[in-house]
Amino acid sequence: MKAVVFDVDGTIVNTLSLYIEVYDLTYKRFGFNLTREEIIKNFPVKIADQCAKIGIPEKVEDFKRIYMTNIYNIFPKAKVFADFNELMLFLKNKQIKTAIVSFAFREYVDFIIKKLKLEGFFDTTVSFEDVKNPKPDSEAIYLVAKRLNVLPAEILVIGDAESDILMGKAAGSKTCLFYPKENQEIYPEEKIQNIQSDYRVESLKEIENFF
Repeated sequence: MKAVVFDVDGTIVNTLSLYIEVYDLTYKRFGFNLTREEIIKNFPVKIADQCAKIGIPEKVEDFKRIYMTNIYNIFPKAKVFADFNELMLFLKNKQIKTAIVSFAFREYVDFIIKKLKLEGFFDTTVSFEDVKNPKPDSEAIYLVAKRLNVLPAEILVIGDAESDILMGKAAGSKTCLFYPKENQEIYPEEKIQNIQSDYRVESLKEIENFF
């Protein structure tokens, strides 16, 4: 393998529990008091779909604006997962190229990269807006392959959700499900047990074994 593609939330950065706080505050601004379990059930779903589900499809832009304000207020306390820096140094020493492919908006991806000082770690980044068909479609992997001058089959896709794995498989890439204890409230075992990834790890350190 010549390149590694990382998801952001729940893979590089330990943010899944913070999203619950963000959505809770955002829903309350529109008069909805959802339980933690209800919020988790809706995660991750596109903002437009969430607004349609709760009956405010005409307020998508207002919802997004308030949602992003809450992101900026809460996510500065986010941290990268243990062993991230060590893994990136390992990949650099192996001359493995690296990329981000995120379901999130470019505005958010850039915010996280800057806030956590990740600018020098990745050769390219792909956000929700950079493709016509976001994951689980394979378009983003083909875009990364073109930018990094590698074949999709030479890429390892690492993510915490089924959409990451389906995206990688659709492109013919190797796939790895990242399942640390911090993600298990959002993704209990019964929710991920049928995900057909090539590998499954509980720590980023384990990924070094694949090279």
